[in-house]
Amino acid sequence: MIFEIRLHPEGGLSSLVDKRTGRDLIQTGKRSAFFAGQIDGQAVESKGTWVLRRAQGDAPWTVACENGFVGSIPYTFEMKIHRDSPRIDSSVRFHFSGQRIGRLSTDKRDPVSGFIHEDKLRFKIFPAVKSQKAVTVRDLPFAVSETTDRYVNGLYSISVPGKSRQCVCALATIRHSK
Repeated sequence: MIFEIRLHPEGGLSSLVDKRTGRDLIQTGKRSAFFAGQIDGQAVESKGTWVLRRAQGDAPWTVACENGFVGSIPYTFEMKIHRDSPRIDSSVRFHFSGQRIGRLSTDKRDPVSGFIHEDKLRFKIFPAVKSQKAVTVRDLPFAVSETTDRYVNGLYSISVPGKSRQCVCALATIRHSK
């Protein structure tokens, strides 16, 4: 395996280390890779338990599966860790049943509440970027560009610390399925 991963006992990750370089890819001492948001008017973070599933036969991967809740919303989060590839495939499935997500408002024409990032249901990961001059690149449909935004709202994000050009990459592909 290329990565040494420590799963947090409440869900998410405690550590993600690239074994080739010994470099921490997420901030140490801080829970990372979990879900948070406003659900039915309450600020909540996900809580889950992990199960490891080894692939059948000689397949070159392992699957870590976290089942839990974000407030009252059950979810299943899976990470497929490849033995010989620096790629981790991730997917999440939320099971909604009428919960209200985001900042609540009784104003039916409220143009703001649904767009406040801190209140959305979101994935939180804290990369270990040591440089204060990291560059963040966002990839939105028809617009790939550097951004100084505090959050990256897009399909992909890459932080490149300083002049060394060593990349810390976070990839999220969001797909709605019924």
